[in-house]
Amino acid sequence: MQKLPQQAHETTSRALLHGAFQAALQAADPSYAIPKVLKQLFPQGIRGRCIVIGAGKASASMADALEKYALVHWPQAILSGLVITRYMANDAVRVIHVPTLERQSKWLQLQLAWWESCALKPMRR
Repeated sequence: MQKLPQQAHETTSRALLHGAFQAALQAADPSYAIPKVLKQLFPQGIRGRCIVIGAGKASASMADALEKYALVHWPQAILSGLVITRYMANDAVRVIHVPTLERQSKWLQLQLAWWESCALKPMRR
């Protein structure tokens, strides 16, 4: 087995690590991941009403990716919904309502706190 010179070895290792990092970023990118999952879950597409509900830091970008996918692949779908996030990272979302926590009323914040507390409690039968 032939040994690579030290500089070539470092270049090869660096390129390998860079490629792995880029692949990880792409896998976590909603504009890549959401269409891939939607194709698997709904191979025949969706017709009729599609209600989107979400919350969290990445929810606005996920809603944007879903809207873009639906425009092309689900033209018959009626898309609506509510996605709540801390800050608006993406202003491209058109159909799904995306309020930020800074803009929400105190009532909505209390509702969210109540739902979170319910989610943390164990269910009793």
